[in-house]
Amino acid sequence: MRNRQIPFGILALILVFALYGSSRSASPVLAEDEPQSIPGSQVVLKADPVPNSWKVAPPPGVPQQGNAPARADAVPITVVYNLGTSCPAAHPFNSTWLLRPWPNDAMAAMNFAALIWSTLLNGQQPVVVHACWYSSLGPSVLGQAGANGGGWQNFPNAPQSNTLYPVALANQIANSDLNGGAPEINASFSAGFPWYFGLDGNIPVDPAGNPTAFDFLSVALHEIGHGLGFSGSANWDDGASGNECNGTATWGCVGNPPLAYDRNIQSGGVNIVGGFTSPSAALGSALIGNNLFFNGSDAVSANGNNPPRLFAPNPWQGGSSYLHLDEATFNNTVNALMTPSFAPGEALHHPGPVGLGIMSDIGWSVNSNLIVFVDRVNLGFEDGSWFNPYNTVQEGVAAVNPSGIVWINAGNYNERVVISRPMTLMVTGNTGVVRIGD
Repeated sequence: MRNRQIPFGILALILVFALYGSSRSASPVLAEDEPQSIPGSQVVLKADPVPNSWKVAPPPGVPQQGNAPARADAVPITVVYNLGTSCPAAHPFNSTWLLRPWPNDAMAAMNFAALIWSTLLNGQQPVVVHACWYSSLGPSVLGQAGANGGGWQNFPNAPQSNTLYPVALANQIANSDLNGGAPEINASFSAGFPWYFGLDGNIPVDPAGNPTAFDFLSVALHEIGHGLGFSGSANWDDGASGNECNGTATWGCVGNPPLAYDRNIQSGGVNIVGGFTSPSAALGSALIGNNLFFNGSDAVSANGNNPPRLFAPNPWQGGSSYLHLDEATFNNTVNALMTPSFAPGEALHHPGPVGLGIMSDIGWSVNSNLIVFVDRVNLGFEDGSWFNPYNTVQEGVAAVNPSGIVWINAGNYNERVVISRPMTLMVTGNTGVVRIGD
């Protein structure tokens, strides 16, 4: 696999620059063949104290903050702040975590995160996020989010029967408001961290050059992703913290019915759903074996025809394990947003091709080909993906959607390029020069 680096950058005809580059219990079977929902849980994002200046640019075509999505078919996502029963004055998990007023610039960043997801996904049904601002969510938790109601099954046009879909997605597929005006996503964020609320990724640094704050836009984008469906139902039982599965330590389980996400997970080539007894010791071992992969076809294609590895450490980390891309594999890549931890200095403003592939595999209609990749040295298979880039700029320009991004690896491209619609050309790598011309 290629190890490609994608920070912010802007390409002109010649470029030379330094770049701005839950745990959840198994659910009871719902037998009726009609739309149904079950309660959900929230997925956490943990703070990594080690600074990291890795940056990933936002998708092209995102409108200015506060404006509606530019595309008529973009899924409409709005955020409501500190509303009623969704945000009690004291957090239900800990009465010392108190609701605080949202800073205005934090709300602006949250709204911009919603616009980014609107740019990337297609749909007609509104998605409402209820967002809470608490004094704390625990010593290392930046934020947490999940689908309201957990998931819906057997609704009109459901791709698979007896399979739960997050309500934001179920509403799009059914083209109906299944949850009657209730919010689709619940999210909470901790006020107790040094936050950067800007939208440009220019996080302040100390005199030694170390970033001093966490990029709130990135964290908001991450949490909305979980609420939209980047979440599963598998759990691991520690035998002590309640009945996670059946109360037997080291056993694992998966929801019945499973979520759409669950149906795409494999361990050792065996499907988590149907390939393991649930609950069982074998499933418990699989969940902490660092050998979990997402096997959906679009995610596999986006990852160079390799199933993306999921975060599956030993010991199990409730709220993080199984529910994220693997940190060691995807940190400091274009796919870093949906990993389980986040460091000061990181500005990750796009879920990456793998993240979008997972969203597509669970059922979302994705605004595809917003990003394609070009590398002149690739002599093998070409599909414009991260791992199989086109080897000419003209191929990338021809393939990318209007207002998309063509990422070009540094080097000389001895070709003439005709550009007939809006797009952005950007360079890969920490520094580099791209020359185009014959």
